[in-house]
Amino acid sequence: MVPKWKVLYNELKEFAPELVLRTRIILGTKTDLDTNNEKLDELKQSLADETVLGISVYAREGFKSIENAFLAIIGD
Repeated sequence: MVPKWKVLYNELKEFAPELVLRTRIILGTKTDLDTNNEKLDELKQSLADETVLGISVYAREGFKSIENAFLAIIGD
């Protein structure tokens, strides 16, 4: 999972270096699936310095935590 994150991070860094300096929220999707929850936990551990949140549209979970994270960023 983390190697995929690194690929995205490096592509963003090459495209617009100033963007990697901004605060990020990393979203894991489909958390209603057991295997994705395990992957999300691994991602959270690997990227402990980042805000990593999960969302499930199917189960309608995670929306409030994402909203709060965005509000915290724009409130700073």
